[in-house]
Amino acid sequence: MQISIVAIVDIILIVSLLFALIKGWHIGLAMRLAHLIALVISCVVANLCAASLKAYVSNSWIVPLMQKKAGNSVSSIPYAQNGMEFAAQGIAYYLLYAIVFTIAMVILGRLIGLFHIVDHIPVIGKINKAGGAIVGFLITFIILYVVGNALFTLLPQTMLDGWGFTKEAIAKTYLLQIFADF
Repeated sequence: MQISIVAIVDIILIVSLLFALIKGWHIGLAMRLAHLIALVISCVVANLCAASLKAYVSNSWIVPLMQKKAGNSVSSIPYAQNGMEFAAQGIAYYLLYAIVFTIAMVILGRLIGLFHIVDHIPVIGKINKAGGAIVGFLITFIILYVVGNALFTLLPQTMLDGWGFTKEAIAKTYLLQIFADF
């Protein structure tokens, strides 16, 4: 018996949502909300830092390295030079974003540890856990929905068909049809 790719993706979606539900129960609502706030703050800080430092990092390190690898031929062609500078700024932005985002998440993650005090209050503890399960499930569902819609909207149907994600196969699934909104 051979399992289709859409069935495997459906199983992965179910496991992801169940994992989010269980993890949310263990983490609790206060911690889930704190993680969500930390994620948003980290994204904003990383974006601000990367946007303001990308030109400096690009011009100081990446462009000279690219010129050294490409030789003098690139600097004599204006379009190639502009393209190289544009690519270098993109590389610098994403590298800086990843570094700053990681550092911000680690620092904020340490600060979030202070919210565990809510678990020790008996009445609030159970409500906190149930709320965490619900919010964890919803956050994961929303992320999967956005990613699924983006993939199934951006990729051409011929490519999806080649991978086994035909409209007929997706219509037979339980969860994938929700995330692949045609």
